[in-house]
Order: sequence, then structure tokens, then C-alpha cells
Amino acid sequence: MFAYINKTNRLLFKNYKILTQLIGLTDYLEIEKIILKKLRYDFSLCTGIIEENGLKSFLMYDIQLTYITNDKILIKRYEDKRFI
Repeated sequence: MFAYINKTNRLLFKNYKILTQLIGLTDYLEIEKIILKKLRYDFSLCTGIIEENGLKSFLMYDIQLTYITNDKILIKRYEDKRFI
């Protein structure tokens, strides 16, 4: 059981590390999905799903991924406005 949890946590952290390195200090970044695939980003994992203005976005901790098209993704830092 703990081995499965540890493996999942490692994969989540790997995804998070990929996104934080890409976004750096900028507010947002538009990127092609193929680039994330080449970096071995695992699209099957996320830490949350939100819907804003009819668009579903996937969260990886404090980073939000929104599909602009099937091939383009908007990556931005997510601030949960309920807690501000």
C-alpha cells in the first residue's frame, strides 16, 4: 500500500517539477502538448480539477493547466480565490 502511495507521490512531484521549470517566474505560458509529452509529463495524474467559465482545468498543486486547443495548453499559477 505504502509503495503505491510513494510511487504516486514521486510521479506527482516529477510532473510538478516539469511544470515549475517551464513556467519559471512568469505568470503563464502557452505550450504545445507534444513538448510536455517529450518531457515525459504524465497527463493521467493531477491533484485537482476545476471548472471556470465552462472550461475544465487540471491542477498540479498550485499550477493550473487549461487546454486551449487539443494541442495547446495554457500553464499558469493557480490562486484559489475562496481563501484570499
